[in-house]
Amino acid sequence: MKTFTKILIALLMIFTLNTPVGASASTENVTLEYLDIDELSSSDNYANGENPSITVLDNGLVVSVNDKDGKTSYQLGEYEDDQIFWTHPVEYGGGEKPTIATLTNGNIIEVHEGGNHELHYNLGRYEDGKIDWYSVNNYYGKGDHPNVTLLTNGDIVLVFEGQG
Repeated sequence: MKTFTKILIALLMIFTLNTPVGASASTENVTLEYLDIDELSSSDNYANGENPSITVLDNGLVVSVNDKDGKTSYQLGEYEDDQIFWTHPVEYGGGEKPTIATLTNGNIIEVHEGGNHELHYNLGRYEDGKIDWYSVNNYYGKGDHPNVTLLTNGDIVLVFEGQG
């Protein structure tokens, strides 16, 4: 448990140093007209992958991440009329079992397994109709099945199955 606590504290310190000041996903003039959106129907899958995880940005957009064949991708979605309209998947890196959370400053943290039980995280934010990953593939420890969430006080909590 002490190792996990040290890793979590180190990650929080790194995140604080690498987070752009004033970054925010919320905008009053968000439009989705320029996104290539497909309507979700009962016979269609919105994504072709495994291990999905979602978060909702403070501008109301849904971000979904998943993996397929060792590659991670994301999609943006808009909830309207009891449906979600999704963009096409956008591949953004390698890894498995991604999980995602929206941070209080509008940034996004995504964590995943990177092979050999290595855990990595990416930091990004929504800009101009896409996710801009500004800090990618950062190693933070060994383990399996990571999960990330944000506490109401703004602290990030990462949990995973430990090694040994």
